[in-house]
Amino acid sequence: GCKQRGKGLSCIIKGTITPSTSAALLRLNPDGSCSVLTSTVEMGQGSKTVFTQIIGEMLGLPPERIQIVNPDTDVTPYDLTTSSSRSTFSTGTALAMATEQVKEQLYAVASDLLEVAVEDLEIVAGEVRVRGAPGRRLSFAELISRGRLGTVHGQGTFTTKGGIDPETGQGIASVHWHQAAAAVEVEVDLETGKVDVLRLHTTLYTGRTINPTNAELQCEGNLIFGQGKSLLEEMLFDGGQLVNASLADYMIPSIVDVPAELGVSLLEGNGAHTEPHGIGETTLPPVAPAIGNAIYNAVGVRIHDLPITAEKILRALHEQSADGHSNEEAST
Repeated sequence: GCKQRGKGLSCIIKGTITPSTSAALLRLNPDGSCSVLTSTVEMGQGSKTVFTQIIGEMLGLPPERIQIVNPDTDVTPYDLTTSSSRSTFSTGTALAMATEQVKEQLYAVASDLLEVAVEDLEIVAGEVRVRGAPGRRLSFAELISRGRLGTVHGQGTFTTKGGIDPETGQGIASVHWHQAAAAVEVEVDLETGKVDVLRLHTTLYTGRTINPTNAELQCEGNLIFGQGKSLLEEMLFDGGQLVNASLADYMIPSIVDVPAELGVSLLEGNGAHTEPHGIGETTLPPVAPAIGNAIYNAVGVRIHDLPITAEKILRALHEQSADGHSNEEAST
């Protein structure tokens, strides 16, 4: 059959819930390991990994010494919601505040025991050391034991400010704006209306990337998810009943549908104090408009409702050719 190719682009900007609050608790245990209480839900987006990295960097602890407790709202502190690309920024900041409190307490005890000013201390690899005198050091476990601390606790609460005035519509709609773009190349079969996605690429602003591998994988997931919403996924109802409620009838992308070229670029800010931006959802919204634009570029039809099925494309192509004939007849 005859196939035509087209390319499409789209750019989006997305906000995050503002204002919002996240709280975190950190407990340093007698053996120098660390337990973390937050109410952020790990659902595959990698929040536990990122939180482990934040604490690990601040306390010099390896990942296996840091335990992130699963959320249980009976005991874990408040978090507004695990959504809106906000966990790394909001809960991560609360966690950094809690970790800073723990560090201050460790420094205070070490200052007494090592008989030096707090300013002369540093934390390296789970120990408090005297700068420039590597032999003078105490592990977290030794500090807790000799200082009779039992456990060391830190807590942090991070609240973003802003919001929209309901009367005027003015204000701070979002503390962060999340930007993304998508580019796609498709091939459309004029006989069947079937769309093949050949190449799909996205770029987004991360501010500061905490875990490049996880960030790229999250965005790849968004691209494939976005392709599913754009071309395949449709809930069909008959008399109020869902008629395709199984994965035999509800189509999601398989590995065969995923383009051979799938790319992600992460754009970072320049400054040392650039804040990390949540990237959970940002690369999902641009996929559908980019695919829609590419189909238009290929065969000249615009489909305005998702998914863009082969049937909708064929119908639009037939209408287009019918219109073309009627116009020619009118002009003769």
